[in-house]
Amino acid sequence: KPLLASDDAVRVRSFLVGQGVKARRIVPNFHITVYYARRPLPLIKEMNERAEVVLPAAETRIMLIAPGGQNPVSSEFPVQHMMGIRVQRKSSAAAIIQTYLQRMRILETSQILGGRKSSSLKTSAFGAFHFQPHMALVKPGGFGGDDLYDLGSAFRREIGTLRFNRFEVQFGTFNPSKAGWTKRTESLAIAENCHRCDRHLPIGTVVDIWVNAFTGSERMYSQCCNTAIYLLEQMD
Repeated sequence: KPLLASDDAVRVRSFLVGQGVKARRIVPNFHITVYYARRPLPLIKEMNERAEVVLPAAETRIMLIAPGGQNPVSSEFPVQHMMGIRVQRKSSAAAIIQTYLQRMRILETSQILGGRKSSSLKTSAFGAFHFQPHMALVKPGGFGGDDLYDLGSAFRREIGTLRFNRFEVQFGTFNPSKAGWTKRTESLAIAENCHRCDRHLPIGTVVDIWVNAFTGSERMYSQCCNTAIYLLEQMD
């Protein structure tokens, strides 16, 4: 994920507050999500390196980070979902963003993909099929308005350009204290391997199943390295 430069992050945060967004609901670390996988990819390593991506705000569009969220609507949905911007495919920054995506997708293996098709520059093996790079801005409940069009227009008009100066690869961490997660305990019906240390997890290994009441997603965790075995999206 390319990370937004600190001075631009201050400008974006100030803009959002000026638009009536609750400061405590603003995402703390702005970045473009270029790739997401539900399991750690083989040979992947956490990294943080210098980058130089300049994204004109005029080449972004406001979106809800939810199924169908790329189509802004006037309804109660902005209150219920995370909100952000997506990078248009024709953006002048698209080519360099795609180089970061390419670095990730070549690490996909049949074991990781299961029955899914490999990711491409326009599709994702995980999450939304028609994937577009995006940057989360506001957590659910942060925006009290009901029309994203006006907010998006103001963002493009006032922000100008966005500069991303670091590229980071990070293993996701799971925080079950967030609202909506409940836990049940099960035993593995099939053998698995820990996807961080590769330790064998035989049939009968006790695991924690966390279910999100809002999204329907499930995360199965073993006690080994606190690493997710799988995550299932079960949204209607």
